[in-house]
Amino acid sequence: MITKYLATNNLPLKLLKPTVLKCSCLIPIQMINHKSKTPNNISTRKITPPLNIRLLTLGLVMCIGGCLLLSFSGCEKAETPVEPYDRGEAITDSVNLGHLYRNQIWYDLHTNSVVSSNLKTDWDLAFSAANDGFEIKLNGSRAMFAYPTNANNLASISMANLPQPDDPNWKCDDSSGDLSKTAIGDWQTDNPVYIIDRGYNLEGDKMGYLKVLFSEIANGEYVFSYAGINSTDIQTATIAKDDIYNFVYFSFDAQSSVIIAPPKDSYDLVFTQYTHVFEEAVPSLPFFSPPFPYVVTGVLQNPNGVMVAVNNDEEYKKISLQDIYNYSFEENLSTIGWEWKVYDFDANAYLINPSLSYLIEDVEGYFYKLRFIDFYNNEGEKGHPTFEFQKL
Repeated sequence: MITKYLATNNLPLKLLKPTVLKCSCLIPIQMINHKSKTPNNISTRKITPPLNIRLLTLGLVMCIGGCLLLSFSGCEKAETPVEPYDRGEAITDSVNLGHLYRNQIWYDLHTNSVVSSNLKTDWDLAFSAANDGFEIKLNGSRAMFAYPTNANNLASISMANLPQPDDPNWKCDDSSGDLSKTAIGDWQTDNPVYIIDRGYNLEGDKMGYLKVLFSEIANGEYVFSYAGINSTDIQTATIAKDDIYNFVYFSFDAQSSVIIAPPKDSYDLVFTQYTHVFEEAVPSLPFFSPPFPYVVTGVLQNPNGVMVAVNNDEEYKKISLQDIYNYSFEENLSTIGWEWKVYDFDANAYLINPSLSYLIEDVEGYFYKLRFIDFYNNEGEKGHPTFEFQKL
């Protein structure tokens, strides 16, 4: 059992009990169970050089006693040349996460543009839009959690059934994006009622609890019902899959589906807060013993084919296209994550980690290098990640 904390705006919001801390950026959220950091089905891929790089020559000539025995150069099928493209100059851009990191920003490297943005409170649940998908994700930017009960009907659940904050069955989604490690999990097997902790609103106040029963997927639609944990006013909702998206989203406030993420082929990165479980001690968070979950501010990648490799060895300016063969590219959605910045308690400010940069294969198959420059705007306001990137 581990206590979980929310990082907000370096301002105190709430404490479960009076606590003397040098750092005022933490508030306890609740307790969840320890989960493995390394996801089982998140894969790593080495980029394989094309044939004309791997072979020293396309023709092999063997001569014995001055006689030509075999030449492959005459029968080898010619490779299709790679169409040249403009790599362009280095681009510097920034995004505005807003006060208390309230925005989620969906970014496309190819067009150097923000595709869409939304408040992190605009949605609660994300449903897999894949034809064979059934997975349901929580809004980790708000520190949401789910608790599976032993009940199969909503009427039997009330505040009397609300588990204690330190109950190990409270779960959050794995930040890697591994869909086998969601808090809700395989709901189709037992169809339990889940108690949903909706996390925190934009000002850091608790949003309360709901009870939710996911019933079925019928004709491409999820069917579920929900109510306040102590309410008998049960609502039934449906949300249709749409495979132009990775996920389709639902808001309990709007009581309907909402458009959040752009189409899955139109973006590469999302700048957002998300819940991460720390498996080891963190020097900048000396008050907590691992493992503990914590809301961090960082970057997640598009699960639709975007791959990322971390570079902490080669000088950024020297990275070229040929270097991609030296790296392992990750599907882990939080490969870029939050570690490109560190909090300096003496300076009371975030500092950029100059040793980290990233190689990115975007949703269109192009490769980029990217590094972060700042976390503040010209007025000294945090929550403005500034980054440089260039097509390789």
